[in-house]
Amino acid sequence: MGVASSTCCHHLSGRSWPGYVSLDVEATWAALERVIALFRQVAPDVGNALGYPYPYQVDAQVSAYLEAIRVLPSSHGHGDSI
Repeated sequence: MGVASSTCCHHLSGRSWPGYVSLDVEATWAALERVIALFRQVAPDVGNALGYPYPYQVDAQVSAYLEAIRVLPSSHGHGDSI
C-alpha cells in the first residue's frame, strides 16, 4: 500500500481493515472493491474538511475503467489465479 500504509491502519477499526492480500484473482478484485468502498466512505468527508469537493465524475470514470479491465480475458488461461 505504500508509505502511508503503516500509519493509516491505526486510524481504521478492525472491521474496516480486513485482509487485502491474495494470489487469487477473484479475491484480489473483491479486496479492491472493499478498498474502493472504504475510500468512497471516507474521502468525501476528508475532502470537504480540506475544502475540496469529491470528484464523483472521476470516481465513475475510474469505476468504468476498472470494470473494463476486470472483464478482459485472463492472460493465464484460467482467470482464477495469478
